[in-house]
Amino acid sequence: MTFNIQGWIEISRWPDSGGDEHAWQGVLNLGSVVDVADAVSERLFGLSRKSVQRPHIDNAIAARRGVPPNPSPQVQDAIRQIRADVDLYGKGECGGFTYATWEEIRHCSFNEMSFEEEWRIPFGVSRLLEARCPASQIRFVVWFVW
Repeated sequence: MTFNIQGWIEISRWPDSGGDEHAWQGVLNLGSVVDVADAVSERLFGLSRKSVQRPHIDNAIAARRGVPPNPSPQVQDAIRQIRADVDLYGKGECGGFTYATWEEIRHCSFNEMSFEEEWRIPFGVSRLLEARCPASQIRFVVWFVW
């Protein structure tokens, strides 16, 4: 069984409304471009089989933060669907909700790991989004499906 990464890259175009419930909008569904957990998802978010099975050894920069207090409508919809599935089928193999800003991610050193090709798209999109908003207003919200 694969350990898949799901989530969204979100942006907030209004610098003073980061806490507002309508401040964030999803711009890229990560599940469409990042297939499975790898060294990058483990290092950034603590999302890998190993990290989930043994969280005490986790050294990720943004592990176990939960869902941000003001997620985008896209993330809210995904969470509603996950909750509906849990209600219907019981607790499943989904979890690890966390988030990090592009500002945190872009300063992470990837020298100690092999850089996975599939993260080039979301990181490239984030670099492009910096033309429209600061790195602190670009956010990755992620979770796993096992």
